Amino acid sequence: MKKSKTEIKNASRTNDIAWWRLKLNEGITEEEIKQACSRYHQALTKLNNILNSNDWLVGQQISIVDISWYTVLQRLVAIGFPLAEYKEVNHYYKKLSTRPAFLLDSKHRESKLIARVFSIFRFINKLKRNRISDYFK
Repeated sequence: MKKSKTEIKNASRTNDIAWWRLKLNEGITEEEIKQACSRYHQALTKLNNILNSNDWLVGQQISIVDISWYTVLQRLVAIGFPLAEYKEVNHYYKKLSTRPAFLLDSKHRESKLIARVFSIFRFINKLKRNRISDYFK
């Protein structure tokens, strides 16, 4: 019997919730952190190569792809990711950060709350002597 789209979507949602509950209760393993950092390194290396000869990731002007990557980069920077090691990506992130829409967003209450949460995250990890940059050595 073929499953409907709703059944597939609900099963996927159930799996996602189970994963998040597991991580809440058991935490993220050292190996999972290393694998995630490796995947980000590969992705950022590709982005760096693209941005070496392009102003934007797709086309000649900012697009939804750039906006999506901005939010990813913003969160990586917030947790202390060594973005400066990717020269072109770092320049791209700084360029996006100065655009009026992104500056306006940073003043919203939700953005400030997220920044505080990440600040606390970095502080706790600093006390534990954990740094995400350690996974790139």
